[in-house]
Amino acid sequence: MTHDQHVVPQVYLKNFANGKTCYVVDSYGKISSKSIEGICYEKDYYELRDSEGVIVHENLFESGLYQKIETMYSSFMKNLLEALDTDCVAGFMKYDDNDERLTIWLVSMLLRNPIVFILTPEVAKVLGIDWNDNQCRNNAILNSAGLLEAMSKNLHKTHKTVFLRNMTDIGFLTGNYPSIIMRYEDGEIRGYMPISPQYYVLLIDKNIKCLKEYSVLPAENTIVDHFNKGIINNTIHIKTDVKHTYIISKDKNTLEHYFGYIQKQLKKESQ
Repeated sequence: MTHDQHVVPQVYLKNFANGKTCYVVDSYGKISSKSIEGICYEKDYYELRDSEGVIVHENLFESGLYQKIETMYSSFMKNLLEALDTDCVAGFMKYDDNDERLTIWLVSMLLRNPIVFILTPEVAKVLGIDWNDNQCRNNAILNSAGLLEAMSKNLHKTHKTVFLRNMTDIGFLTGNYPSIIMRYEDGEIRGYMPISPQYYVLLIDKNIKCLKEYSVLPAENTIVDHFNKGIINNTIHIKTDVKHTYIISKDKNTLEHYFGYIQKQLKKESQ
């Protein structure tokens, strides 16, 4: 039975690592080198529990769903990054439903995340249901599995994929909450996630004609800074039951570049 269950999978984190090691800033504001195996995980996080909190159906979702997705996407992500590096991404995305596979990956990264889990009690209250903690967790896990296919298909019909290529010396950061898909005040649903220090993937409405599907847009300092500060703010200010949160970089220089900003955000959070 697998007990250390990653809320951000290692198959994703390795894109931000040298070998199996990356640099992180933890919740205390300390920069250190960490193994990707030892970050972004919680004990028995995806286990269903009975009314007394005892685990039932051991590893049903960890092995039966998430590990299968991770295995499938290990080679996919490697091939995607190679296609981006060689300017062949449009052909790659059009081949064998790869565009839909990328949407499924972004959605799975969101739905398995504690961001979604913490919303379950609020949804229950709206429905007039008084779930206890175990019931909330069970329903969040079950709901995420059920939503994966439907949400992915809907987004694939209505949205197109655009990439950002980092043109600066500062890498894209990632963290505990890398995949964001949300409805904004203007009514549009947008998604975004860093997939390596060099590349970001964006989901945008197909009605936005000024951006061509599968285009790779150069990201200069202002854009890179915007998305990196978004990762920092999400990591520091989003409250979940995850014990250890990390801002993650492939290189130490990028974290040192943002160290002052990170310290300000940590101070703001503590006030």
